[in-house]
Amino acid sequence: MKIRRFLLFGLVITSFGLFAPKVRAQFVYVANQFDSTISIYSLDPNSGALTQIGSPFSVGQQTIAVAIDPTSAFLYVTTANSQLFGYKIDDNTGELKAVPNSPFATRFAPDSIAIDPLGRYIYVPGSDDDDVTGYKIDRTNGALTTLAGSPFASGNFPISVAVDPTADFVYVAMHGGSTVWAYSLDESTGAIAETSSSPFPTGTNPNAVAVNPTGKFVYVANYNGNSVSGFSIDHKTGTLTSIPGSPFTSGVQPFFVAIDPAGKFVYVPNSNDNTVSGYSINQKTGALTPVPASPFATGSGPHAAAVDPSGRFLYVVNFNNNGGSVSAYSIDCDGFLTPVPGSPFKAGNGPDWIAITKTK
Repeated sequence: MKIRRFLLFGLVITSFGLFAPKVRAQFVYVANQFDSTISIYSLDPNSGALTQIGSPFSVGQQTIAVAIDPTSAFLYVTTANSQLFGYKIDDNTGELKAVPNSPFATRFAPDSIAIDPLGRYIYVPGSDDDDVTGYKIDRTNGALTTLAGSPFASGNFPISVAVDPTADFVYVAMHGGSTVWAYSLDESTGAIAETSSSPFPTGTNPNAVAVNPTGKFVYVANYNGNSVSGFSIDHKTGTLTSIPGSPFTSGVQPFFVAIDPAGKFVYVPNSNDNTVSGYSINQKTGALTPVPASPFATGSGPHAAAVDPSGRFLYVVNFNNNGGSVSAYSIDCDGFLTPVPGSPFKAGNGPDWIAITKTK
């Protein structure tokens, strides 16, 4: 009887192993502006190394920004000829298949993409049109429908957009006006409306905006101010209040803001001195303190950056590095960066943006 029970227990364990949830492979997508392509990589979860999958995927004319929805089901990419392409991501191979009716029209110079945390709406700034276009995502197939009232008016040269984790507010950096605008988000329609306290002054020519995953802070990279502005968020009104010590010194011409999933660290590529600055976030005040040995060397002309969903690795795309590359780093508990073996990894010509899927 004891043997029989043991065998039965073994069969149960084996059965659970057979029917355990499948872990999705993890993929990295890099938009190569001058090639009009997307490079696709598989990500080794142990080492952080990237392995390119197939040939770069051709997309429209001069790919600019790329974003992945929160479920990692769909990928969206903007192009210089005012188009927004949508693709279904194959869970097993990372391959891309166009969603129905793709591409979709956008405004001129769509320099970034933001998707709300529930994967319902997409927002794309029209940098030369001084507005923001919003779309509703069909969750069954990834197709887009322009929101009623869109495009929504903005300030001078909106260049970057971010949605806070509660989906209550949208923040847009105005490169031409040296401000960041706050919008309230209507969750039932996706429409956005500027808040009464907006806009808020930043440093000179902000190029990127990001919201901390805790939803407490906003950070803005000031391209010609060589600094990072930090703000705390009023969760009732969306009002931004400058964090003590802000703006924080960066390298030369900071281009992007990447925050790790736990909201502990901020990484800012400095496009004109070939470095990435790392900061730890004070969880109470939002103040930034350089991590040990920051800044860290990158390739030539670092643009966008992304931390993988596990928070273990940072990836920076190098826009000017002999046709383009991706620098990869492991992140330690203090935010210190160590190059991943094999880094940098080859990309296309003029890599400008990067996005990473989740494993589940």
